[in-house]
Amino acid sequence: TAYMNFKREVIFEPLSMNINQAVLWTGISKSKLWEFIKEGKIKISKPGGKTLIVTKSLKKLIDAAVIQEGV
Repeated sequence: TAYMNFKREVIFEPLSMNINQAVLWTGISKSKLWEFIKEGKIKISKPGGKTLIVTKSLKKLIDAAVIQEGV
């Protein structure tokens, strides 16, 4: 997925990100991210044994929270 920022630069969204990147991207703590992973609310991939969060599933989780809260 790509979008433009306010400078009209094209920004590409990563397909996946590591836990630390997800913390920075969302503001959700590491422990809460791991909890969501264990509950199956966030999908992960483990290429070469490294845990990567699938960005699309993280966005779905956030979008669902926004809808539930009526924001």
